[in-house]
Order: sequence, then structure tokens, then C-alpha cells
Amino acid sequence: MDNTQKPYEEQTDFWKSRLGWTVMGDWLGRVPAVELLNPQPGELILDAGCGEGLLTRVIADSGACVVGIDRSEKMLARARQREQADPKVEGYCMGDITQSLFPYVHDADAVFCAAVLIHDSPKECAAFFLNASHVLRPGGRLVVSIMHPFLYQSTSPTRTGHAKWVQYKPVEPNVPLTRSQKFEERYMNIHGDVFVSEVWYHPEDLFPRLLREAGLEVIRRQDTYVRPEHIAKSALWAGSPWGHPAFIQFVAKKP
Repeated sequence: MDNTQKPYEEQTDFWKSRLGWTVMGDWLGRVPAVELLNPQPGELILDAGCGEGLLTRVIADSGACVVGIDRSEKMLARARQREQADPKVEGYCMGDITQSLFPYVHDADAVFCAAVLIHDSPKECAAFFLNASHVLRPGGRLVVSIMHPFLYQSTSPTRTGHAKWVQYKPVEPNVPLTRSQKFEERYMNIHGDVFVSEVWYHPEDLFPRLLREAGLEVIRRQDTYVRPEHIAKSALWAGSPWGHPAFIQFVAKKP
């Protein structure tokens, strides 16, 4: 499969300080997605691409029964280590969300996927949406959060060098942004550590179309914007522009 997960296995030290929020995507991609999810006590929720389990535990604080799945052994090891000291999560499973979700849950109330699908090609995203549709109960919901397509535009501060928290460079120059494609991402946390990887850019209309093709109804879209209070999270980000979109969230329902 054409995913871009490998750097997360090789550079897991970037996430070593993740006892709280440390990257822009936390405030603009992850927290808003949890708010849209609005987990309720007793619900069965799958955190698809759970990583080190930071959000999985936040969701579990609601009283929901949460299962996390990820394809990174190192990230899962970190998540399980946290559970030993303070159990909250039903379980963590090694697996690929683009392959199958059936071994982990069925008749789920919700599937949650935040800041994950930048690692997957359109074909893999389509497979995940279909898998999510299969494991959701009727009326169940899928919440997806991903980098906003604006960030990859040539005029965006995240392309021109003006945004300190992230920069993008196309892997294949001169490919129109009407097509999904790979970019190099240089992502800085609040401490100044830089994570370099390849990620997928997806056009704005791709996810709504793939969700519909998977039999899911898009019921809400939300764009989140960089604000002065976000830039102020780190002195190292000072001078970065604000007022532009950074993440986009979709809420879809299984009829």
C-alpha cells in the first residue's frame, strides 16, 4: 500500500514529550475533532490511527468504551505504557485501518480519525471509509480531521517560508493541485524539534466524494483557522501569519 507511515517508526523521539499538546495540529486538528465527536458514556468508539494514545485517552475520559488501532509498533508501545500507570482505554491493537476494522470492533457508535489520512493515498482513504462504514451501526458516525488543502497552495505561508510551525514542498513540482500528490512536510513542535516526512495532499472535493461512495452521508464540515493565540503557544512560532485555514473536519453518518 502507498502510505507514508515509515518516518513515524523512524522518528518517534519527536513525540517523546507528548504528555500534552505540542504541535499546531493538536489545537486545530485534534481538539476540534474530539469536540465534533462529542463522545458519550457507554458508546463504543474506534480511534483509527491512535498513535501514542493521547486522544484515545481523552475520548475515554467521557466514559465511552474506546479501542485504539495503529500500524506503528513503537507508537502503540508508548500508548500501552501509559495504560499501565493509569488504565482508561479498552485496548490497543496493531493493524492497518485501510485493510480491515472488523477484528477490532463491530456495531460501533463512532469511528474517529484525526490527523491520520495525510499518510494515505486516495485508494487507501477510500478503503478506510468503506471499512468504517462496515463496522458502524446504523446511525453511527465517522469523524475525520485532516490538514486543510489551503496549506499546500503556492501562496500559503506554509509554502512561502513565513509560517514557522510547518512548511510544505511538493515532491513532484508542477503537478496541479486538482490531483492528490505527495509533499515534504517540515513540522515544528513548541520546543523547536522538527519532524520531516512525506505526506499526502488531497483536493478539497475528494473526501466528500469518497465518503458518499462508501455509503456515508456527510452531515457537517468545519474549517479551523490559525489564530493569534495559536501562534503564541511557542515563542519559536512568533511572526507566523494567522487568519488562514489549517485543518478541515468532516462528520459523516451511516444511514
